[in-house]
Amino acid sequence: MDNLQNLHLPPVYTRNNKKCYLDPIRKKLIYITPEETIRQKMITYLIEKLNVPMDMLIVEQNLSHYGIKSRKRADIVIHKLENNQMIPIAVVECKAPNVYLDDKARDQMLGYCDLIGADYAMIVNDNSQMCFHYEERYNNYTAIDELPEYKKMLKVFLRNMIQENY
Repeated sequence: MDNLQNLHLPPVYTRNNKKCYLDPIRKKLIYITPEETIRQKMITYLIEKLNVPMDMLIVEQNLSHYGIKSRKRADIVIHKLENNQMIPIAVVECKAPNVYLDDKARDQMLGYCDLIGADYAMIVNDNSQMCFHYEERYNNYTAIDELPEYKKMLKVFLRNMIQENY
């Protein structure tokens, strides 16, 4: 993955004397925090580097949106469109630069993936990342170097769906 330092951020505005990003997905002003800065850089990365369509991203989504009884929320969920429904295929968890990416953070992210059925997972802070892909044959997530481009995620998803139905 490219260094997050090199990715641009959305326009900054002031609201209530506080700096805010104009989030391109949520279409509203979001107060700037260290974690939000990582989230905004990841949105840029997903759109510009992995070619994820903007309308296939949902940011700060409660898991209850997916029919799960939980107050937890995922930072970024990448979807695919199937039969006019948004199907989650990846979860991206963003942590502030000073937050260490440990087993607890990884387990939180993979738990979200299990709950909503996403095959890809990524957890990232300002200078490191961990990425995973669900391997059906092992019933487990395995580490991968980085998230693949969106079209490749879709191909893997379709291949897995075909294998499950035969």
